[in-house]
Amino acid sequence: MGLVVMTKRMQVLLVDRDDDQLETLRRGLHVLGFACVCASSEHDALARLSNPAGAQLELLIVDLSARSLHAARLVEQVRALRPQIALLAVTGLALTREARTLAAQGTHVLRKPFTPDELGRAIAIALQRNDTTKGTNT
Repeated sequence: MGLVVMTKRMQVLLVDRDDDQLETLRRGLHVLGFACVCASSEHDALARLSNPAGAQLELLIVDLSARSLHAARLVEQVRALRPQIALLAVTGLALTREARTLAAQGTHVLRKPFTPDELGRAIAIALQRNDTTKGTNT
């Protein structure tokens, strides 16, 4: 249990400044059945969400551990641009102030290191939270 069962290949936007981390996460998500679009900056992520193909993106995964990436600001901008997108933040072992703030605002936070099964469960939680939020906004 814990893996997300999908009837279609869900589109995920991954944001991390570290290319190796981005590729590792992309491969793990591919194994779980997700199609990934990668971005290495806030600007790149927002550009990908804003273009016509960005309408297909259903989940944003952002790495809070990435230095000089202002993840909280990115999440705020994404919520304004695409309020219907599900959000998941991943972070190192320490639960930073930024991670605690995002969690308090409803973003699910997953600590590293994690297994594919833990990632699948975290995605399921993020999607469930997003469905609940959409239900209250309609």
